[in-house]
Amino acid sequence: MVVSALFASLTQPEAAVADAPKPVIPLRVTIEQMQERDRQFPGSPVAQLPANNRPHPQRVNVEKTHAPPLTISHAGSVPAGQPAAPRATLNPVRSFNAQRDDGTRYPPDSDGAIGPAHAVTLLSSGFTVKNKYGGHVLSQISLASFFFSPNPPINFPYLPRIQYDQYAHRWVATCGTNPYNNDGSFASYLCLAVSETSDPTMAWNRYVFEVFAPGHSGEWMDLPTLGIDENNIIICGDMYDYNGPFRHADVYIFDKNPLLAGSAVTLGIDYTIIHNPCGVLGSSYQSCHAYESAPDPGNPDLRNYILSEGWYDFTGIRRFIRINAVRGIGAAAFIDCPPGDADLVEVPCYNFNQADAPQKSCQPLDTLDTRLTSTAVLRVDNSGVPHLWVAHSVGAITAGCPNPAAPNSRTEVAWYEFSPVPTPTLVQAGRVNQGLLPYYYPSIAVTRERCVLLGFSTSNPDTLSGYYGSAGYTTRQPTDPPGVMEPIYVYKFGISPYQRVDNVLRNRWGNYSTACADPSDGEMLWTIQEHTDQNLPQFGTCTDASSRWSTWWVAVRCSPSPFCACPGQVIPGPVNGGQIGPCINCLLVSPFETDARGILNCGCADLDSNGLVELDDIPLFVDLLLNDSGCQ
Repeated sequence: MVVSALFASLTQPEAAVADAPKPVIPLRVTIEQMQERDRQFPGSPVAQLPANNRPHPQRVNVEKTHAPPLTISHAGSVPAGQPAAPRATLNPVRSFNAQRDDGTRYPPDSDGAIGPAHAVTLLSSGFTVKNKYGGHVLSQISLASFFFSPNPPINFPYLPRIQYDQYAHRWVATCGTNPYNNDGSFASYLCLAVSETSDPTMAWNRYVFEVFAPGHSGEWMDLPTLGIDENNIIICGDMYDYNGPFRHADVYIFDKNPLLAGSAVTLGIDYTIIHNPCGVLGSSYQSCHAYESAPDPGNPDLRNYILSEGWYDFTGIRRFIRINAVRGIGAAAFIDCPPGDADLVEVPCYNFNQADAPQKSCQPLDTLDTRLTSTAVLRVDNSGVPHLWVAHSVGAITAGCPNPAAPNSRTEVAWYEFSPVPTPTLVQAGRVNQGLLPYYYPSIAVTRERCVLLGFSTSNPDTLSGYYGSAGYTTRQPTDPPGVMEPIYVYKFGISPYQRVDNVLRNRWGNYSTACADPSDGEMLWTIQEHTDQNLPQFGTCTDASSRWSTWWVAVRCSPSPFCACPGQVIPGPVNGGQIGPCINCLLVSPFETDARGILNCGCADLDSNGLVELDDIPLFVDLLLNDSGCQ
C-alpha cells in the first residue's frame, strides 16, 4: 500500500534512549494527520475488553461513632420537616446530538468536555468536535486514529476520558489499551494527549506509558479516571491480571508544565506513580476536576483529592467514602494517608449489589456496580470554602441496611457533598429514585454558587407507556432544601429496542457519563448522556446487529436573576463586534420560567426544531427560549 507523506510522518520510530528510567517522548499530531489515518485504515469491529469483575467491597476497622442519620428523599420530594418544596427543574438552554453509534464499538463510554467555543465528545468509537453554540460538526476522528501510536504499536484504545483545563486553556485526554498489541507483543499502555491550544481541532501532543507493577507482569489497566487541578494531571486506574483478578490500584500524578510544553517526561522527574495508595485494599479511585485552587491554610501544598467507594464496617451495615488529599506537584506529589479512619466519611446506607435496569423490551441494561466511575468535582465558593461533589449508582434499600452479600435491588443514584477541610465531613446527601424507576451511570456538575446538574440514564419497563434506555437529568439550586434534587427531566427518550450482549451475557450500557461546568460561562452546566437510537429492523429485534446507541449534549443555566428585554432595548451579547437587534416585545426572561418566550427581529437568529437559537458558528451569548412568530 502506498501511504501518503502526511500519514507516513506518523510512523517514524521513536528514538531509543539508553538512560533508565527512559523519558517518554511525545508524538505531535495534527487533526489532518489523524483524519488521513482514518482514510488509510477505515474502522472495523474489534474484540471486547478482557473480562473482569469489580474489586470486592472492603471491610475496615472503624472507631468513629455512627454518624447522625441523614434524610434521603426522592428527587422532587421534600424531607420531613423541611419548609419548602424545590423549584422546578431547570429547562435546557442548549441541546444537540453528541455522537451516534457507527456500529464498531459498544458501550460508548459517554465522555466529553466543554471549552470556550467547542463541545468535544470522546467515546469508545471516536473523537468529535462541534461548535458548542449550534452543534455543527467541525471534526470527527476514530478513537484508534486519535490515540494512534506507531511505537509502541498499541491496539484497541478503550475507556477514554477528556477534560478542558480552564487554568491552561488546553484539552487533556486519556485512555487505556488492550494488552495484545499490533506487533504481537503483550503489554498494556496508558495514553495521554494534550492539545497545543484551546482549539481542539489543532495539533495535539500524545504520550504513551507502559503500565506496570513491581513483581507482576501481564497486567492491564481498567477504568482509568482523569482529574485536573492548577498544577497536576491525575490519572487513577485499577490493575488486573489478564482475564484474572484485581491486583491493585495505581495513581499517576503529572506535573502539567512539561506536558503543556510538549516536552519529554521522565518518571521520578516529571511524574510519579503511586502503587496501592493508602494500602492494598483501595481501588477505583476518582480524582477531582478542581475548578478553583484547593485552599487549606494549614497545608499550602494541597492540590487535589482522590475519592474511593466500597468501604464498610465489621457489622456490614455502615458505608463509607474514602477521601484523601493529594499534596505536591508531579514527581514530588504524594497522597495524604492519615492513621486510623480519619479519611473515611460515613454516607447513608446502600446495597452494594444493584440490579440491571429493565426497559420496555429486550434484556435489562447492565448498570455495572457502585464504583465511582465519573469525575468528582472540587469547587471553592465565593467565601473561599471548598466543597467536593460526587455521584454513583447504588442498590436501593427498603428496610434496614443490607449486608454486603444481600441480593440485588433496584438501581438508583446517590449523590454527596463533602467538606474536605480540616477533616472530611458529609454536608448533604440525596438519592434520585423518582417513580421507583432505575437510574444509573450518573455524573455531576456544579457552579461556584453550588447550583447542581446531575445527569444519568434511565428506563421504564412498562410495556405500554415505558421507554428504552433514555437520557435524563435533575438540577438543584442552593436554596433548595438539603438533600433534595428537583424533579427529573428526560431530555432524550430512547427510540428503539436495544440489546448488545457481551461475552459474559451483559447487555452493555455506560460505562459512565460526564457532566461539566462551562469555562466561559460561570452559570452554565452541561452533561452528555446515552440513549437508544433508531435500530436496524432488517436484522431483527433485540439483536447485536440491529441495536444502536446515541449520545446527546444538554445544557442548563443557573442564572442568579432574570433580566427584562423590552422594545428598543438591545439584548446583551456581541456578535462579531456588533449587537443583536432589539426585541419586538417586552418580557421577563428567566431560566426558572417554564413558559418564557421571546421574539427576535427577523434575521437576528434562526431557530432549531426545539425553538432554541440556531447559532451556526457565531458565538452568541444569549440563552433565550424563542419562538419564530413573524420570522419566515
